[in-house]
Amino acid sequence: MKTVGFPFSLLTAALWTCGAAAAQPSFPVAIELDVVFPRNDTYAPVPAMPIVFALQNANKFGPLLQQLSWRLSYANESDYIDIGIVDVGDELDVNSDPYFIVLSTRRLNMTEGSWSLDWTWVWQTCLPNATSALISAHQGLQDPIFMGSIAFATKNGAKQPNLTMSDTDECSTSSAVINFASVLDLEPGVSSYNRVQSCPVQANSTPPADPCRVRVDAATASNISATMLTHLCSYSDPARQKKCLSDNGLPSSGSLSAAPITGFLFLALLSALYLN
Repeated sequence: MKTVGFPFSLLTAALWTCGAAAAQPSFPVAIELDVVFPRNDTYAPVPAMPIVFALQNANKFGPLLQQLSWRLSYANESDYIDIGIVDVGDELDVNSDPYFIVLSTRRLNMTEGSWSLDWTWVWQTCLPNATSALISAHQGLQDPIFMGSIAFATKNGAKQPNLTMSDTDECSTSSAVINFASVLDLEPGVSSYNRVQSCPVQANSTPPADPCRVRVDAATASNISATMLTHLCSYSDPARQKKCLSDNGLPSSGSLSAAPITGFLFLALLSALYLN
């Protein structure tokens, strides 16, 4: 588990992984981004609304620069109420599949409304003819950009947010895929501007998205919810942090292994979250 810092004090984030170990690449390799939560649905207002993305096949080769930015706004309005950036780059150990990016926002303030979650996924890639010399001169690079959005609503009396996905639940409707033909290994002492010693070459064609491959079972939802709550309680004041964890049923150490939370309890924890 690793923590990502944000430039906004009210944002909290955690990265949580599950699945198989890293494998050697066999090109082409398609990496997919899916919005796991929220879905295009209506939920009861909660103190902290989860925002969860999944990366598929990100474990196929070493660290590569990806930047995921998101913003939350009222539906059909340009002004945002919350915003964040996740740098999925060389400082992260992406070694499992799928790779979950777990975020949350408190800016909905327990209110009813219609909302839009807009996201932008940016990669650094190399052109097919790029060389280490070109990279050293800051040439031969390109930045593919993918954008998407998901609409959802909050309304009193609606169902509580629930990350668990059954086989009959709708798959993500907001996804993007980037396909790589190869990876250029840079010469020693040469690195692209993200300090990574390799640079992926984008393929000419891209397979369709397969969001139904990402299913969140009760165990996964339990770990995601516990991770989110642990980081929501990451106060600099130890006494305040201990009280927040205790109020929400987590041990003062914040250890996930010591605090198993079922997918069912995830609903109760979100609806009764104490953030003092």
